[in-house]
Amino acid sequence: MINLARKATAVRAGVVSAAIAATALVGIGSPAEAAYPTTTFTVTYGNTFSTGNITWFNQSVRLVGSTTITAGNWRGTQAGTYYYNSNGSDVFLDGAGDPAYHNTGTSTISRPFDFTVQADVTGGAAYVKVTLVDQNGVIAYKKCFKSTPC
Repeated sequence: MINLARKATAVRAGVVSAAIAATALVGIGSPAEAAYPTTTFTVTYGNTFSTGNITWFNQSVRLVGSTTITAGNWRGTQAGTYYYNSNGSDVFLDGAGDPAYHNTGTSTISRPFDFTVQADVTGGAAYVKVTLVDQNGVIAYKKCFKSTPC
């Protein structure tokens, strides 16, 4: 006669051993789980502004935040990544963002954004230029670095 209780205990022990082995192989705190630097930003033009966070990955940055748009205005948030070449000159890498949105209402609104900009160079972007735009182009900007809020 087979002892089912003993067999169940052996199976559970095998499952636990496999789980421990898998944890040892993958590791806790793997690079995929590493914390990346984050910088806060605010770009203002009159009574409108863009505010949020930049997360600095190895070869890209992610901007998450919101654009506050007063009644009757067009506003959007965009960003470009840059690095310094061997001569110390700024070199544009990539740009992305939220196009200008027309607030046709009678009150101020806030529109969320979440986008990624590539920075495909060793070490990633040296800085990010965050811009507040209207229907005609850039109306305000800030250069943001990993080490300080902008």
